[in-house]
Amino acid sequence: VYGYWSVGRDSESQSCPELSQTKVPLVLIPGLKGSVLMNNKTNETHYVTPKQSLHGNWNLNLELPMKWNNNKQEKDDLEAVHILKSICFLPSMCWKVYDDITEWGEKHNSEKKRPFYVFFYDWRRDLVENSLLFEEFIKEVSEKHGSKVQVLAHSMGGVITMAAINQNPSLFHSALFVGVPFGSGIGYLHDLHLGVSLGYNQRAFTPEVLLTHGSSFWTFPHAGEPCSHSCGVFEFDDTKKWTPSELPDKNYAVYGIVDAMSKNSSVNPDDIPDEENWELTRKDIDFYDAQSWYDNRIGYFARNLPTGEEKENILQHLQNALNVGLSFRHMMTYKEGIDYPPMTVVSGIAHPTLVTILQNGPKAIDGLDYLSAPRVIGDGRIPYHQSFPDDRIPYKKVDSSLHHQVLLNDVPL
Repeated sequence: VYGYWSVGRDSESQSCPELSQTKVPLVLIPGLKGSVLMNNKTNETHYVTPKQSLHGNWNLNLELPMKWNNNKQEKDDLEAVHILKSICFLPSMCWKVYDDITEWGEKHNSEKKRPFYVFFYDWRRDLVENSLLFEEFIKEVSEKHGSKVQVLAHSMGGVITMAAINQNPSLFHSALFVGVPFGSGIGYLHDLHLGVSLGYNQRAFTPEVLLTHGSSFWTFPHAGEPCSHSCGVFEFDDTKKWTPSELPDKNYAVYGIVDAMSKNSSVNPDDIPDEENWELTRKDIDFYDAQSWYDNRIGYFARNLPTGEEKENILQHLQNALNVGLSFRHMMTYKEGIDYPPMTVVSGIAHPTLVTILQNGPKAIDGLDYLSAPRVIGDGRIPYHQSFPDDRIPYKKVDSSLHHQVLLNDVPL
């Protein structure tokens, strides 16, 4: 389920050249967890209210059914009802999410000089489904205004946009991508393995919950699209150490001694030793094979090793999700012969970002260590070198010092 609202835009207040087309409809698409989810039968908000984020043990019931029919996952009673503007714990204490950009649009609603739309969607569901819904929506906006459409896309919304552009490029005037994980990577394995809190709430996004989400399984590398040599899960061996001469920064001399995150430092991926000097051995994991997840005890299987019928049902669901995830990766990659619209990419370049995971490292939890290996420059979520589309696609590049969650604030409004 998706939806939108339309507001106007006063062209005279614009300061960003990429957003200066006054007659072209502009569509904002948020990223993962960027839309509010409500039960369509009870009208109860399941994601997210202040109480839900403050309560440390509140189950939000965000699991999707683990049943599939013809490559489509069954639905539950939740649907997206609007974009997540902010989460307010107190009237004077709010964590802004997409509040600034939506306020910007609503402020100019009465002017009606430029159409502005927000596309919201169920971010739990697989991205093949969501990209087709987004393409359908863009087509509706284009037909309504008799114009191509400009898109402002954040994070996961950017890859959905790229897939839609590949399917129907004639609908798009231009696109501004902000903090988008175009390249394959393994950073999301952290969430699938350990879960991630929602404020103080530790139960909202556990590995058991995230396992059910079709949107969890599209970021990973595959044979046709590997990530950098330092990206992956590596076997930790404390007898294999880097000497200071191998790195320009002595802080990364020895695995297991330096915690890159605690020092708030990062390195350029080009400064990490090249493959012949990279002593650790990458685990041979096929991220698009469910059995490989089970055998290597990653994600949900780090803490759970089901057997019998339960195992078969979970593996079948996971394989369905992985198959659709891989299909989506193919949808969003460069397509020869497409006349791509003008694009600008905003990327974070100031925060340590995960690319290397150590199996049984010195700070391992349930088998995997996310802290001891060097981190690379990025926005804290997306590595810088993985934040760009294929080099064969022309685009302008803008660097930002902001963190992934607030990177959209670096777009002048």
